Amino acid sequence: MFRILKFIHINPLYLFILFIYGSTRLIEYIMDTKGTWTGIWSYSSSLLDRNVLLSYIFALPFFVIILHWILAGIFAIRDVIFKRKASSFIRASRRAPIQSHIIDLNLAKTVFINQLIVLPSSMLASYYFLKITNDVESVIDFKTVPSFSLMLYKFVLCMMVHEISFFYIHYMLHHPLIYPQNNKQRKDFTTIENFHQHPLEYFLLNIIPSALAIFLTHSDAVTTTIFLGAIVIAPIFEHSGFHIPTSANQNEFKHENVNGMMDYLHGTCKNFLQSENLKNHKILLSMKSQ
Repeated sequence: MFRILKFIHINPLYLFILFIYGSTRLIEYIMDTKGTWTGIWSYSSSLLDRNVLLSYIFALPFFVIILHWILAGIFAIRDVIFKRKASSFIRASRRAPIQSHIIDLNLAKTVFINQLIVLPSSMLASYYFLKITNDVESVIDFKTVPSFSLMLYKFVLCMMVHEISFFYIHYMLHHPLIYPQNNKQRKDFTTIENFHQHPLEYFLLNIIPSALAIFLTHSDAVTTTIFLGAIVIAPIFEHSGFHIPTSANQNEFKHENVNGMMDYLHGTCKNFLQSENLKNHKILLSMKSQ
C-alpha cells in the first residue's frame, strides 16, 4: 500500500498554491475583512480594461511565459554559477550529468516558437471557437473571484481532466511512428526543457489537455490562472534534476517508459514500481541532505 501511495504523487506545489489562497481567506475571516483577492484581481483586470480578448489571448500566455522564465532562470543561474555537483546540499538526481548546462540556440529557438507563436495562436483559435458557441464568459469569467471551496472544486476537476487527457495523448505520441520525430527532443536535465518540444507535440500534449480541462469544467479566470501556474511550475522542478521541492525520478523514468497516475489504473507502471527509481523518488521539504 505504501508503494502505491508513494507512486500516486501529489505535487506539493499544488497544495502550496491552494494554501496561499485558503490562508488569505482565513485571515480575512479572522480580521473581519473582505475582498482581498477581489481587490487584487479587480486591480489587475483594470490594467487590461476588462477586455476579454486581450486578457485571454495575451495576459494568460504572458503569465505562463514569465512564470516559466523566472523559475527556470533561477535553476539556470544556479547551474552556470555553481555547476551541478553531487555533493550539493540539494540532492540532485543520480541520473543528471555533473556539469553545468549550456542552452544551445536550437533549444531556445524551439522554446520561443512554442511560447510566442504556438501558444498565442492556439489561444486566439480557442477564443473564437468559444465566441461561436457563445461560451466565452461562462468559461473565462474575468469579473468575479470564486469562493475558496468553488475554486478548489474546479481546480481538482481541472487536474483530473488534464491528467486523463495528458495520459492518452502522451501514450499515443509514444507510438513508434511518432516518437522518434518529436518526443525524444525533451531529454535534458534543464528546467527550460518543459517547453522544448516539437511544436506539434507541444500543441497536442500541453495545450490540448489544458484547454480541455478549462473548457469542460467551465473554469473561471482565477481558477484558470492558478491551474495554469500549477502545470507550468511542476514540470520545471521535474526537469531540474533535483528533488526540491518535488522529486524528479518519476519524470526521468517517464522518459524511458510512459509513466503517470493513469498508468497505475492501466497497469503500465509495474516497471517503475519494481525499479530503483521508486526508492529514489523522494520529496525534500527541508535543506537537509539525504
